[in-house]
Amino acid sequence: MKHLRYTRSIKPIDIKIIMLELADVIERQGAFTNDAVSLNQEGNSHDVFSGESSSRDLFGWVLYLSFKHWSDMRSGRKGIGDVVAMFIDSHIRTVSGDKLRLLTLGDTGPQYAAQYLRQAATVLPTHHLPWLFEYSLSEEEKQERFFQAFAEALSKKILKNRRASS
Repeated sequence: MKHLRYTRSIKPIDIKIIMLELADVIERQGAFTNDAVSLNQEGNSHDVFSGESSSRDLFGWVLYLSFKHWSDMRSGRKGIGDVVAMFIDSHIRTVSGDKLRLLTLGDTGPQYAAQYLRQAATVLPTHHLPWLFEYSLSEEEKQERFFQAFAEALSKKILKNRRASS
């Protein structure tokens, strides 16, 4: 996680502020969509940081609000939103008993999501950042990577044996 080096720039109050801003902004008419990260007025995809963006999903809004929140940051300003999203996601997972995630919260609609974000922000730890869940691979992904690594190792060994016998 290349963006984790910016974690020291993030304080618990920053996470809380962004969660509350997120709750406020997604309730506005036309500000929230769960279909695309960012849409312009015509409904076409746009860069999440563009001024033409009128609606975003929850992750897109976290990126945008983080970008604005750390406007004085010299480097890592775009990447810090990824880390903030991980902290918010982990906090939502903890509060919901691992039943909700940041992006699945978007499926509940803007009113419920905003209400949930406000409630979750009130129980956010004030002295330390939320514990980050490990975003580990599923068993299928682990098995697929194992077989891929095994196949690569086997092909290298066969190639090496062919070169040695030539």
